[in-house]
Amino acid sequence: MIREIKFTVNENAVTPNARQFAGIAGEHNATQLLFTIEEALLEKIQQQADDSKELKYRFDCFDSCGALYSTESAPFTGETVTLPLGENITRLGGEAKIVLVVTLLNAESKTEMELLSVPVSVYFKGVPFASGKLDESRESLTSLEQSAKKAARNAEESAASATESALAAAASAALMKKGVKVFTGTEVEHSDLYGLLMAIPVEKSHELATANVGDLYLNTETDDTFIITDIRETVITPYPPYLHITFLEISNKSIEKALDKIIEIQNQLIGSVEE
Repeated sequence: MIREIKFTVNENAVTPNARQFAGIAGEHNATQLLFTIEEALLEKIQQQADDSKELKYRFDCFDSCGALYSTESAPFTGETVTLPLGENITRLGGEAKIVLVVTLLNAESKTEMELLSVPVSVYFKGVPFASGKLDESRESLTSLEQSAKKAARNAEESAASATESALAAAASAALMKKGVKVFTGTEVEHSDLYGLLMAIPVEKSHELATANVGDLYLNTETDDTFIITDIRETVITPYPPYLHITFLEISNKSIEKALDKIIEIQNQLIGSVEE
């Protein structure tokens, strides 16, 4: 950890409230945010919990392009909480919005009340591009290594691409008969330590806004195939509502071979949603 940015939260404000310098674009866990809840506010929050209710906190992180990453919820037990800024937040540089959210869960682990929502702003200095067009997104060395491996793998498979496309079309048709929707595009983003996700503004028309858990998404740029494992709407004032869609990669140019596995996963996902 190179630097730590400290925020103090009371009933009416957070200090400092100005945008804070948080490092260089592409850094991973070099900067940590530390939030300290003042005693008066902390007592009010803790009074809401009892033996049947618990307090949880999470961070909702919006990068400079508005894409959302939410951390896993964790028990809210004391006056301080921290957030290391991973490469998935810093990679694009510019300004990021971080929101600390404290939630009260009932005995069924359902949200009863969101007790606290604290937004802060941080920014990252950009770095020069080694090569490429100015509008290309900067990637970490790890991401570039993975891209190179994928490019080599795709080159090895190029001779069979026409056959694979035909198999994909046949498999998609078979899935459609089973009531599963197959979406196509090139928009699955943010492949990192935390998985694959896409954030879609609710007010904008988007084909995936009609998707359901268990549906498929075929990235036509890479021929990777994904199954949708989670869809939820996130609303954080004053930001517009977003659909937060999570994907699981299930095959690479082999949809027909993976068809039985796809159906098995879909049945499990759809069954869990219905329960």
